[in-house]
Amino acid sequence: MLGDVNGDGTLSIADATTIQKYLASITELTSEQLALADFNGDGVVNVSDATAIQRELVNS
Repeated sequence: MLGDVNGDGTLSIADATTIQKYLASITELTSEQLALADFNGDGVVNVSDATAIQRELVNS
């Protein structure tokens, strides 16, 4: 599932947090996780992806 960076089967705030930790160089992501982390589909994993996940969670 797109956005499910932590692989628990659901889209959650934990996924956005995982992206933020990656961006802060606290954790590393596999190539599969990076593909899932590009939530907005622009080809780059950045804070916009974490924000898009948060917006999706608020709107669902």
